[in-house]
Amino acid sequence: MMRRLLIFLMLCAVLTMLAVSTFAQEAGISGHGVIREGNAAQAEALEALNPLLCETQACRRLTNLMYPRLLAVDPEIGVYIGADQSDQFPPALALDWTFEGATYTLRLRDDLTWSDGTPVTAFDVLFSYMMGEASNTGSAYANQFDDRFASDVIGAAVVGESTVQFTFDHETCSALNVLDFPVIPSHVFDANFRDAADALRENGGYGDDFEAALANYFASLSTPLNGIPFNQPLTVTLSGAFVLDELRPTEYIRLTTPDDRLAFEYVDVPDRNTEVDMFLRGELNFISNPPNDRRDDLRAAEERGEIRIFEYPGMTWYAIAFNVADPDDPQPAFDEDGNRLEQGAHPIFSDVRVRRAVQLALDIPTMLEASIFDEGTIMAANQVPSSWAFNPDLQPVGYDPIEAGRLLDEAGWYDANRDGVRECVRCTTAEPDAPLRFELVYSDSLSRYDIMANLITRDLRRVGINVSAYSTSTDSLDDTLQAQQFDAAIVTHVDSFPVNPDQTGLFTSAYDFLYTEGNVTSYNNPEVTTLLDQARDVNNATCDLDTRADLYRQAQVILQADQPYAWLFAVNQFMAVRADVANWNPEPFFPLWHIDEWVIAPIGGG
Repeated sequence: MMRRLLIFLMLCAVLTMLAVSTFAQEAGISGHGVIREGNAAQAEALEALNPLLCETQACRRLTNLMYPRLLAVDPEIGVYIGADQSDQFPPALALDWTFEGATYTLRLRDDLTWSDGTPVTAFDVLFSYMMGEASNTGSAYANQFDDRFASDVIGAAVVGESTVQFTFDHETCSALNVLDFPVIPSHVFDANFRDAADALRENGGYGDDFEAALANYFASLSTPLNGIPFNQPLTVTLSGAFVLDELRPTEYIRLTTPDDRLAFEYVDVPDRNTEVDMFLRGELNFISNPPNDRRDDLRAAEERGEIRIFEYPGMTWYAIAFNVADPDDPQPAFDEDGNRLEQGAHPIFSDVRVRRAVQLALDIPTMLEASIFDEGTIMAANQVPSSWAFNPDLQPVGYDPIEAGRLLDEAGWYDANRDGVRECVRCTTAEPDAPLRFELVYSDSLSRYDIMANLITRDLRRVGINVSAYSTSTDSLDDTLQAQQFDAAIVTHVDSFPVNPDQTGLFTSAYDFLYTEGNVTSYNNPEVTTLLDQARDVNNATCDLDTRADLYRQAQVILQADQPYAWLFAVNQFMAVRADVANWNPEPFFPLWHIDEWVIAPIGGG
């Protein structure tokens, strides 16, 4: 009980510092009523409402309504745009950006304030980046900032009240994906941060000096600044955005706009099925990504005119990764001196005809129906349909077991002894008479993986391939993949939005290492490598999106044909509102898009 009371008091401290919203007045928030969404994570289990610390969707749902992000997004095409070109709520900060070499300069808007009246400035952006980078803050953005597949920031500085610079370790067109983060008020934690930022700029330099300067500043955060630990709820939000109004443990957490016209209640529910039932009864009026097996119930309600639904392909996608190198003697692509190493050949999957045969033998529509109730989109290659680099002209390979058998015959695999399993008769990758048998490893974290593995085993058995499938923990699966001691594996990739289509880390030899994430299949096609390198090269048409998209689409065609993976499906996203929610204009990956305009009233008026 004391813990609940403490959480309640800390969160309600926000009320003591809220000011009249100039932004709300200027923007003219037109919405009114109460939006209610179910929260199976429970209000009392939420992390501190600091957007840099949010690890869960439940926490982000709230902080996304309270704090700005550095970059605005065009949700229709999934690319970054200037804040003055966007009407997202809360507003983003960067009006535009330029780059010279590896240095990006971002010009910020100067018309926003925090709820205590303090202007939002470039110092807040720099502070937020530093806290996201810091290892001792528990930031949810540490992996994003330290992503070794992307370019690393080696220098950052405020160059004006509304201008901030970031310098990367190399030139890249993917830099903006690294800089997509929420912004918090620096003065709440360090009233003297401006002085620290100036010293950082003057003495930090770049490279090792910059890292040392960051480390020195981080060390000062070992004790709370201004008496406010970084992992406690913030007491200042963006002026004009939602603010915390009330927390009732075991009931709900409530945010309101400063004028109290519009409220968002995150209502505690015991489980997702109960959430669907409450939504269908009208006790909730918004729902996002309900259980796959309940979505038909919601579609039936839509047919009755009770609700409205919006669906689209999501960011989570599945595939079968094929190891094309020797799993008994795994080697990285290069030695410590950069010399190419011999990696051997997998006795089965080093032959592209066998890999394509596996793809053709899989009845993916049936797999999709059985594993996630047909709530997905079949993948054609390596880019999800929501990516701006997606190739709309490339169709999925399709189900054709007859062609699969023909390719296996062509590759020299026949069922000579009529036992139902093919053997190497004229194959060039395995020992004579070796059976066409391999192990398939997958995670035991979700029941859908068991269903997928069983169907893969069944489908491949029908064309003479014997699969020994087994599950293991996610950590063990990661270790197996990174050691490259596997035949094939069901893998899951989760992209972020906007999608960064740069997959050099998955499909080029430059990232073919042992015992770390990267190109675990040892796939290598110099043409794909060239296309991917060109697509992220800032010297290639100055990062022009159309030019880059064409390069990525060419790479997709080759990757589909080369089959380093058997492409399976992406999980669809789903959101719905009750019919009495007006001005609901949904966009992909922004469940509460234009929430400031939503009007909630009884059906028929009111």
